[in-house]
Formats: sequence, C-alpha cells, structure tokens
Amino acid sequence: MNDPLPLGASTMQSVELLCEAAELSLLRGTPERAREQAEEAARLARRTADPSWELAVLMRASDVLDRLGEHGQAIALHCRALGLIAQAHLHQPQALPAPHTQPAFSTTLM
Repeated sequence: MNDPLPLGASTMQSVELLCEAAELSLLRGTPERAREQAEEAARLARRTADPSWELAVLMRASDVLDRLGEHGQAIALHCRALGLIAQAHLHQPQALPAPHTQPAFSTTLM
C-alpha cells in the first residue's frame, strides 16, 4: 500500500530511530520485534523525496532482515535500492564527448 503523504523531518527522525531500534532488538535477541521495526522503516522510507536517504534506510533494514535469515525480504529491499540507484543515474546529466579535433581524412597529398 502506498502512503500518499511525504515524510516530514520529524517522521524521518522516527524512521532513523526505527532503524536503530531494529538493530538493537536484533542484538537483544528479540527477532520478531527487529523484523517489524525493519519492515516499518522500509515502508515509511518509500514516502521520502530524498532517494539517497531512502537508500540508506533500505540498506539498514535489509541488513537486519538478512541477519534474521529473511534473505528473500532482504533481497527485495536490495532490488528496491538498486532501482533507486539506477533511477538516480539515469537522471544525472551526462557530459557529451569532446568533438574530434582532427579531420576524419587527410588533406595532404603524398
């Protein structure tokens, strides 16, 4: 389900805290809580307008899920992150190659 409203700064901080909480829950031995927090962080990250921030959240969440053995979910988040990277690369202006300074054929006679 897509959430229609973009994230505000306080919500972005909440997502950061969710990522930290997921990592701590993993260390404390509460895997179900870690899974829920990682999934919620990834879900909320979709609503941001900053792809680099979303990418960072996705990588943190996928790391938690991977360490929990949820490899399929972790790969799905990695694929989503790769989509963001590809999209950012496609929207970057590309430098045009420099024109040839030498003529294509020789104008001197042998």
